[in-house]
Amino acid sequence: MEEMDWKKHTKEILKRELKKKKVTYSGLVERLKELSVEETVPGIKNKISRGTFNAVFFIQCLRAIGCRSVKLED
Repeated sequence: MEEMDWKKHTKEILKRELKKKKVTYSGLVERLKELSVEETVPGIKNKISRGTFNAVFFIQCLRAIGCRSVKLED
């Protein structure tokens, strides 16, 4: 996969997990606050839409929504 493909794949995984858990971006902001992670809705939207987030943010989001495992392929 090329770099852009990896970004797309990673953001799709995160979006899929948010949808599965029925968590909105504003809900994610609130859940991240419980982990002492300060984010804003516009900041989250930008990161996810561009696919420009690091592994730390990815794991924080997954933990915040209660995701214990991730399916890497559809």
